[in-house]
Amino acid sequence: MESNPTISQSHVDERRRFERVGLGLSENVVIKDWKGKHLGVVRQIGRGGVMIQPAVEFALGKRYSFRVIDDSESIHTKVSAEARYSSDDVVGFQFEDLSSESAVAILMGKYYPDEQA
Repeated sequence: MESNPTISQSHVDERRRFERVGLGLSENVVIKDWKGKHLGVVRQIGRGGVMIQPAVEFALGKRYSFRVIDDSESIHTKVSAEARYSSDDVVGFQFEDLSSESAVAILMGKYYPDEQA
């Protein structure tokens, strides 16, 4: 089956401004709403946004508030983000503000691949 990604119109002319780090299924970094409902699993994170494997549907162009949670690092970061990209199995969000930058930097440092031989 061929994937047909959907990209919000404002995303078309943008370029990546921030490095991104991929996370595997075993990393257990999740997205939850304010009441603790599981919304998805983080697959990629960067200072500009996050890509998740969603457990619920998200509408492109809509703003959402949720928490990025990594219990192994005691990170529970509040995030406001706009859904900007979707395909068959992932949804990409752009952070609305970067007040969560320190927590995102910790996650990126933890999961960034060590390229030293």
